[in-house]
Amino acid sequence: MGSRLRGIVGWGVCLVLWVQCKQVSTPKEYMAWIQDPQNGLLKTVQMGGYTFQLQYEPTQYVLLKRHKGVLPPKEMYEKEVKELETTRFFTLSVSSPAGKLTQANDPTEYKRKWSYYSFGFQQDLFLEENNQREPCVLYYFDHAQDQVGTSTQFVLGFQNSSGEKQGTTLCIDSDELGIGIFRIHISEQDLQKIPELAHS
Repeated sequence: MGSRLRGIVGWGVCLVLWVQCKQVSTPKEYMAWIQDPQNGLLKTVQMGGYTFQLQYEPTQYVLLKRHKGVLPPKEMYEKEVKELETTRFFTLSVSSPAGKLTQANDPTEYKRKWSYYSFGFQQDLFLEENNQREPCVLYYFDHAQDQVGTSTQFVLGFQNSSGEKQGTTLCIDSDELGIGIFRIHISEQDLQKIPELAHS
């Protein structure tokens, strides 16, 4: 019985230490953890000649990006977390063998593509959760990145109707891309592992 009790206590101590470790990440460590592909929140997938890179961005990560990697004062922090947690955020980068999505030799075709990715692409993006599709409610086509980079980048936001820790799937249903319906999944298992960012 004594050996069994010591085992239970040992597991309890390990659990406490694990919880504490999840809560004491510095902002720099936290952001690095989110950006590490091994942790499952940064997905790179190839389909139909395109390369898609999807970064899931938890509430605290978005807040740190807003404040350039520095935690704001606690009162401001709590207020902004409350505002941000109603939305699930992603950054989507897409490239093709020709380079960025707006690549075109003909000026008219370039203008058409630019218009589609500035406005129309938002209507072709959904978040699939609980057998339902959530429309994209926040959309930003990074024009500056498109001018200088080799990929086209978008900031996306969807209503957070199921909680931040539930698995979710980005669905891309774009005739422009010509690859049919395409999905990128972020698993619940990986979301459950996200460390908590402590604020003193």
